[in-house]
Amino acid sequence: MKILGKEFIPRILVMRRRKVRAKGKEYYQYYINVPKDLAKKLEESAGIENPDEGIPVLALVRVAEWYHLLDWGNVSGYLKRKLPDSIRKELEELGFIPKEEEKGKAVATYS
Repeated sequence: MKILGKEFIPRILVMRRRKVRAKGKEYYQYYINVPKDLAKKLEESAGIENPDEGIPVLALVRVAEWYHLLDWGNVSGYLKRKLPDSIRKELEELGFIPKEEEKGKAVATYS
């Protein structure tokens, strides 16, 4: 998916919270586990040879809705057509389902 000419990879990730104490104050630290295939893509696109040093990334994060969590490759076309327009457009823009204009359309030919 491209936003402002930059490539983004939409993924569902789980964020975990942990309480920590530092200098007499209590803080929350958040951890996000990144799947191995996504980590490899990030390393390759950043051109970093030693990922142990850290990879600078920009993450656009929001809370997932129920429709983000479905495997849309296994959902029937009937259900996809019954989605509200706003949800269907969002899923198309995120790349979870093909856009209407990208779908193959059957063309009848007569000879």
